[in-house]
Amino acid sequence: MNTIRRYVTNDDPAILGIIRRAFAGFPWHEILSEEEVQGRWQKIKNRRGFACLVAVINSGVVGFSCWDAPTLDELVEERGLKLAQLFKATVETGYELVWERELVVDPAFQGQGLGKQLRQAFFVAMNRSSHPVLVLTRMREDNFPTLIIARRLGFRQTGIKISSSQKPDLFHEYWFWITTQKEHDHG
Repeated sequence: MNTIRRYVTNDDPAILGIIRRAFAGFPWHEILSEEEVQGRWQKIKNRRGFACLVAVINSGVVGFSCWDAPTLDELVEERGLKLAQLFKATVETGYELVWERELVVDPAFQGQGLGKQLRQAFFVAMNRSSHPVLVLTRMREDNFPTLIIARRLGFRQTGIKISSSQKPDLFHEYWFWITTQKEHDHG
């Protein structure tokens, strides 16, 4: 049986293994050292507003979805002025800015709908916010399973693309999802 639950620090060893295995395969093909994996995870956990959900099968963590809440200035610093300008007015009218940082499923458990379940649980968490939420993320154009899930669940493309650091001839595109005020007026 699988469940989605909130992350606890005891999940760290499982998450580190998932990161290592997932990034070794498609679409990244990166062989990461223990130090690189730990450094990436620590950097994610240290971000403002860090939160995380984990997918669990038979009491083992097999996937995770994590996000944070950058300021507009932090968004400019990390992602550039163009993206921040596109959504500046939305944030200034009271929307909480959330960056969906990672959604990763262990390769041994991919294709079972866990990515979709994690993203749906993430949306439930966003809809529980006391404010409307603007979610931003980026996805690589050749990561078709992720793109399909994102479209089906309502993410929309911004039209802003950047070259992939792993393969400069491939692009990451920024995507967004916005809760509606109606969800918060009646929630």
